[in-house]
Amino acid sequence: MNYLQAHWGLGRIVEFRNLYLRWANAHTSQDSQAAWQIRKELARLATAVQRDFDRAGMGYIVLIDPPALGGRQQDVEFTFLAQDPQVTTRHNISQQDMVLHFERAVGEYLRLRRRALWNLFNPFWWIREILAGIVSIPFYVIGLAGFDQKAIESSPGGRFFKLLEGLAIIGGTVTAIVRLLLERD
Repeated sequence: MNYLQAHWGLGRIVEFRNLYLRWANAHTSQDSQAAWQIRKELARLATAVQRDFDRAGMGYIVLIDPPALGGRQQDVEFTFLAQDPQVTTRHNISQQDMVLHFERAVGEYLRLRRRALWNLFNPFWWIREILAGIVSIPFYVIGLAGFDQKAIESSPGGRFFKLLEGLAIIGGTVTAIVRLLLERD
């Protein structure tokens, strides 16, 4: 994730959190018109914010039914749960727990943004990104041909090919540098 992605994701999460708090206050004060407008805005932002929560590793909350009902466990998208007016009664999740989840995601995005800013000035990170980009070119071509690029790239054969290709690129680079230094003399 780069700096701008982290910055924009943080902004969307903070905006969604503030809307959620306004919606919860309007919902408890029985101001149905304001609650409806805010919930409409929450629904508009939900897809992008869910993607941001997923990137932070906090996209889902595990809900477990009581043992009398079978103790079934289910993963629920956080943004879907945040839009549920019955979340406190039906799922026994307090508003403080919801806000705490938002705050954890904000903290994670602050960490990601700080790390991305550091990476902008880290030459080794750039070298790694360039090498990773070059190594992924054959897989990109395979993806253009209609195959599942991520599945092929993450398969054992694909990972082995990436290793060989990376070693060849590093070896070629070192050889070229040594040759330039020897020809200089």
